[in-house]
Amino acid sequence: MAIITYESIAGDTSDVWEIGFDTSNEGEELDLATLTGDFSCRIAVRDADPVIDREITDKNTAGDRFRAWLTSEETRALGPRTWSVGIQITNLTLSPPLVKEHQLKLKLSREIVIP
Repeated sequence: MAIITYESIAGDTSDVWEIGFDTSNEGEELDLATLTGDFSCRIAVRDADPVIDREITDKNTAGDRFRAWLTSEETRALGPRTWSVGIQITNLTLSPPLVKEHQLKLKLSREIVIP
């Protein structure tokens, strides 16, 4: 799977990425699990200083996707550069236990108007 690169400005809120768990079999229509109970989600940025690694609790209206993003404070702290971002969904009570990380690149450019 190719890692997609998103672009934003350091100091702006990033795009919102929606992450779900597909329970369908190969060749079947997408069937996302309802994210209740033991499902959890985290977002982290590799090599960030200060460290960015936090829990995500926001979900879409249907309750089948976590909604993750970086805040304006986080992108400002990261600064201009291309960053590796991981968003992990977990449910250790499933059989087999679910640990699935989605990776993306976030290219941050320098802001022109500084608040």
